[in-house]
Amino acid sequence: MVNAPFTPLEQSGEQPKKSIIKKLFIILGIIVVVLIALGIIASLVVSASLDDARDRAREAAVRQSIRSVIPTLILCGDTEPNTKLYPPRDGGLICAHERLTWPEIRPYYAKWVGCDFNVEYDDEGYIEDFQFCAITEKGIVHLCTINGCIVK
Repeated sequence: MVNAPFTPLEQSGEQPKKSIIKKLFIILGIIVVVLIALGIIASLVVSASLDDARDRAREAAVRQSIRSVIPTLILCGDTEPNTKLYPPRDGGLICAHERLTWPEIRPYYAKWVGCDFNVEYDDEGYIEDFQFCAITEKGIVHLCTINGCIVK
């Protein structure tokens, strides 16, 4: 038997099947690692975006809750003269002769603070103006008067 320097497989330039399969697994492994890395990066971006959206939703909920009190305060003040209005606190009474309460804003990470609760009466004892505030965990102060609410 004569030893040939090349086998027909090597002369044609083909590689053994095991070598091709090994390279395919390496390429597949690299693709899987890249996809996992992209998935992690995408989840971080989505998480940051959801946190921002959650914060904006909380701000909107606080704003809506405190604005909803203005008509109630006006109603309390117009019902009878010199109506006692109570300072804001979650679930506390708004005025002496009605069973209406201040909305709960603590679930939205806010508090009824940020300024003094102030009520001004006209000469006949009806409410002329009032002022109350709420502050969010981000430090945004919402100041409300008889004319509406603004962000300080």
